[in-house]
Order: sequence, then C-alpha cells, then structure tokens
Amino acid sequence: MASAASPNTRLAAFARRAGLALGAAAAAATASLGLTVRSTAESAAQIRQFAHVANATPEALQRWSAGARTVGIEQEKLANILKDVNDRVGDFLQTDGGPMADFFENVAPRVRVTADQFARLSGPAALQLYVDTLERAGLSQQEMTLLSGGDGLGHDPADPASEQWRCRDGAAGPRSGRCDPDCA
Repeated sequence: MASAASPNTRLAAFARRAGLALGAAAAAATASLGLTVRSTAESAAQIRQFAHVANATPEALQRWSAGARTVGIEQEKLANILKDVNDRVGDFLQTDGGPMADFFENVAPRVRVTADQFARLSGPAALQLYVDTLERAGLSQQEMTLLSGGDGLGHDPADPASEQWRCRDGAAGPRSGRCDPDCA
C-alpha cells in the first residue's frame, strides 16, 4: 500500500505546484491586463484632449493623424497645427489682421472664399479649405510654403518672412515696416 500512496502523494504535490503556477500566471495576466486597460484609457484620454485642442472629433483626428504620420507628423504636432489654423482664423475674424491677413486679403478673394466660411469649421475642415483655396488660387508650391510660414501654418519666429517675427524692441516684423531682418 505504500507504493500506492506514493503516486497519490506525488500527484497531489504536482497538483499543488501546478495550482501555484496557474495562480501566478493568472495574477501576472491580470496585472498585464490592468496595465493594458490603463494604457488604453490614457491613450483615449490623450486623443480626446488632442481632438479638443484641434477642434475636431477624436475619430477625425485619428484619421488625419494616420495620414500625417506617413509624412513624419505626430498626432500632437497635428493637433497643434489644427489649433493654429483655428486661432489664426479667429484672430483675423476679430481683428482683420494677424498671420492669415495676406491669405484672406489676397488669396481667398481670387476663388471667392471668405473668412466667414472658416468661422464654424472644425480644425481639419478649416485646414482642408485653406489648402483647397491655395490650390484653386493657382499658387506655386513655393508661394504656398511662404504663405503658410514654412511648416503648415506654424510660422517660425526665427524666419524674417514670418508675420510673427518680432524685433528686440517688440515691434512687429515685416508687416509693420519698423524693423529689418538684422535686428532679430
């Protein structure tokens, strides 16, 4: 009978070890799932935040982000570009000036586009109308780049052609006529 108990004892010991191993695996899987859920929730929150900044739906931002990534623009940069479009359109609507003044005064009228058409558009729709307007107006790629500030409406303050360029004394750049490129 001792030999019969021995296999039962071994089987019981194996079952205990297997149970411990399965328990450890289940705990690890639960922890991993928890991290995955938390990471997914954080990603969703970040997408919602970027979408809010860009004045877009999360779905629209994700579609645009997928395309933007193909040319090296990450989602956060895209959201900032879209926000800039909205901010600059709003600036023009309120002041009849700002970085979009040349566009609304000289380019948009060529194809009968007005600032009011931009007023209620989402970030992606406003950017699309902006690009479509530039194309329909027949601007060359160089003219589009210059008008957009070189990087998709993100005017470079170090670039003397940028309308946001400022001199040491705070005077506006080229549009003011009060400053030359050497003062930056």
